[in-house]
Amino acid sequence: VIAQWQEAMMISEPDLYQSAYILLQSHGSDAPGFAQRMARQSEKLGFADGPADWRRIQGVLDELLARRETGDRRAALPTG
Repeated sequence: VIAQWQEAMMISEPDLYQSAYILLQSHGSDAPGFAQRMARQSEKLGFADGPADWRRIQGVLDELLARRETGDRRAALPTG
């Protein structure tokens, strides 16, 4: 029951990617570092879902930046 509740509370896949795109636009290649700092801060403040959500966003950011580096055009990435 707890695992089902935790899964239901997690940020959705489309929201993950939307958040990642916004962070790439505002933080550029430092976006994964920003997400990592936010995960640590959320953890320190005791937010239940925050750290996991920020780590998932960081994973998407890492994926998108890797695509940019390899020239993969499957995603239209911000250049800033």
